[in-house]
Amino acid sequence: MSWTALLAGLVIQYAEKAFEWTDSLPLGGYTARKGAGYQPGGDELRIRVALLGSPGGSSVAIVSIESLTVPESLVREVRRQLPDGMELFLAATHTHCAPDSQMWNDRMTFEVPGIARFRRAELDSMAKQIAGTIQSAQQSTPFAFTELHWGQASSSFSRGRRALAQPDPHRTALQLGPVEIFHFGAHATLYPESELKLRSDWPGTLMRQRPKRLALVGSIGDASPFSLGPEPGGQVSNMASALGRRRMAGESGMDNEPGLRIHREPIELADPKPHPEFARSFGVNDPLALIAVRAFAPREAEITAIRVGSWVLLGVPGEPTAEVGRELQAIGEERGLRVLVCSHVNGWIGYVLTPQDYQRGGYEATLSFHGPDTGPRVLEATQRAIRVLARPR
Repeated sequence: MSWTALLAGLVIQYAEKAFEWTDSLPLGGYTARKGAGYQPGGDELRIRVALLGSPGGSSVAIVSIESLTVPESLVREVRRQLPDGMELFLAATHTHCAPDSQMWNDRMTFEVPGIARFRRAELDSMAKQIAGTIQSAQQSTPFAFTELHWGQASSSFSRGRRALAQPDPHRTALQLGPVEIFHFGAHATLYPESELKLRSDWPGTLMRQRPKRLALVGSIGDASPFSLGPEPGGQVSNMASALGRRRMAGESGMDNEPGLRIHREPIELADPKPHPEFARSFGVNDPLALIAVRAFAPREAEITAIRVGSWVLLGVPGEPTAEVGRELQAIGEERGLRVLVCSHVNGWIGYVLTPQDYQRGGYEATLSFHGPDTGPRVLEATQRAIRVLARPR
């Protein structure tokens, strides 16, 4: 489905809220923690919503949650609570120091050491909190704007974590009235597995440094964060402070009277199957590996694309590598659009690699659940989505 707002200006509303946790839930991100619950202290993890649309018309909720992933069942439950005509762009910051998001995954009904099982009460609670924050944004004072200001520059805060990886160094800020959408590609893993407190890592720290800033993570499939400091907290602070500087020594510009479009395009996934290295990597036999992957991996997924002016927020339900990300950007560039590839949006199909990279194996390949053609299938869906968004208004 798609809709178009042809406006002299757009309206944006904003709200944020701290998560409310029922008890000391198990932390996600590192199976080496063996399901340990989080300890008191740490950071306050939050939900942030920018509601973008036309006055009295259709709208899209751009939501950043400080979480590891966004299970499809969470997307479904949040959508059920939204008003007609409102679209959802639900993105996780991918912090590895948040309660395990597999508790919100209704496919996670079997035991895996170090990973939480599905809990219906936690899914209901999480969906209600996210939908409630979106409703708070609806009730906030709207801000009308007719210009989109943007800036983009290179940074040195990412490094390759996989053979031949060349992470995208760009940091980008889109200013939509009083709200800033910030985009950068690196895992939120400056805090190690030994950290047992809730931590927002660099994306959450970056958002706290400025009111009404949402952080979206880019093509993180083979990109780790890189920051100097004597301990993780200092590294996080240094990275977030440097990334979030207002002045960017790079490109900048402005779109006058930006229009708004959104389109969802299905990804034609292959049947789930374990990578040849999966069974050995996770210590199970081949029949059990097949059962586990078929039970866990989603059967359906989609690209969620938002066009604002000449920019496209391209939501991918997984973790594309930088190489895949560059191919996705090129699709937009061919039609005069600037694409920001966003990981962990409206679902998680695992890592998204090129066929050659899949064949090289390794950790990321074992968590690519739909075979070597996943990258090309995501590219095909993006081509269809961009074709729709690029049509004359």
